[in-house]
Amino acid sequence: MSMVPPSLFHRLLDDAAVFPPGLAPVEVAVAEFRERANGPYAELIGPLVIGAGAVGELIDVLREAPSTAEPLPVCVIARRGTEPVMLTEAVERLSREVPQQVTLTGVELAHRRGWRDALAWEVPIAVEIGPSTEAMLTQIGDVAEAAQHHRVRAKLRTQSTPQVPLPRPEVLAGFLLGCARRRLPFKLTGGLHHAVPTDVPTPGGGTERQHGLLNVLLATELAVRHARGAATDMESEAATPLERVVATITERDADYLVQRARDLTDDQVSGLRERFTAYGCCGVLDPITELTALGLLSPAS
Repeated sequence: MSMVPPSLFHRLLDDAAVFPPGLAPVEVAVAEFRERANGPYAELIGPLVIGAGAVGELIDVLREAPSTAEPLPVCVIARRGTEPVMLTEAVERLSREVPQQVTLTGVELAHRRGWRDALAWEVPIAVEIGPSTEAMLTQIGDVAEAAQHHRVRAKLRTQSTPQVPLPRPEVLAGFLLGCARRRLPFKLTGGLHHAVPTDVPTPGGGTERQHGLLNVLLATELAVRHARGAATDMESEAATPLERVVATITERDADYLVQRARDLTDDQVSGLRERFTAYGCCGVLDPITELTALGLLSPAS
């Protein structure tokens, strides 16, 4: 049985345990993160993601940590609607109060007027693109312009919230193609708990079909190929690039998707991961468990 290149999943999952629907207490999230950092899945997991409003709790936890503890890699997020000053204060507190206990790997904020002020911190930045299809390409272009001179990537929410529904396949596909065409790295956040599209219950009753992680990885690779002008294995079909990427996003045949993943070359994996850098997940073991069951990850020993 052929395996996928290990780089396909390397540092793919940012640990967003403190965010909904997981809502782990900061102390628990830090303890579990440190445990996984020494476990079999360490190479799959990126930094611990913390909201700007929870930085005070994080500082309290870190002050109680043993002096021998490794610095904690942390990414600070100001979710849409958060006042910019909260993010500024959070970054300043970390650098001032626990500089030896934290490695600030980046910040994330919504696209809004003045977002470029964060470039002065000289840390990687992820800029959340608005859910409006009309504004998406304009905002991607704005972020891509900044990315020519700074460590900046786009970000899209792939999980529904009480205010915003889960992005339709056409919206997600448009985002992937837009980033690929502008050679812009991106991050996704939330919702990709399953390897393939899965119907899950919603808090208000009913269900929604969440996007599959494996689908999005393969759809990104397809978008990158289109952006490079390379031929695809779907060229014989009378379909636009958007329709082809949508078809990959909505595919539910797990065996077919697994085989496509195993057929990826090292160069293809490198190309797609240059674009799709990470996604935030409040339960990092969920996708790991499913990918292991599908034979794409080795079982923990």
